[in-house]
Amino acid sequence: MILRRVPDRGLHQALRNYFLQRALLENELFNRVDHLWTSHEELLDEVELLRSNEKALRQQHAEGSSFDISQVAKLRQELNEKNAKVVTIDGYENVPENDENALKKAVAIQPVSVAIEAGGRGFQLYQSDGVIPVTNMGYSYLR
Repeated sequence: MILRRVPDRGLHQALRNYFLQRALLENELFNRVDHLWTSHEELLDEVELLRSNEKALRQQHAEGSSFDISQVAKLRQELNEKNAKVVTIDGYENVPENDENALKKAVAIQPVSVAIEAGGRGFQLYQSDGVIPVTNMGYSYLR
């Protein structure tokens, strides 16, 4: 092996690392090319399938067969069922500050939305688990 004849161990190690790195890069490049080739073949198969489907549709159209309208209606109904509204929100109420009972009532009715002021440095730099002390919140909470 050529590397065994190199007298300088540092140079020997550098050359060895260089060749290993090149081998790894070559292997990665080969894998990417292989993946691209496989993807290319899959795309060609899809194009062929689309062309054959197009030919079949043209042939059906030429023979005078039409698309079944009931299928369209069924697909529309399925789509409408998937997009149907489950819940509507028709109003809102504000919960008074520091009123735990009012918050409990609001949670019982549901849904509840909460807004927090996250602009203060105490909130942004908080790193511990648990509840953030009120003194670390933004200015409006200290009124």
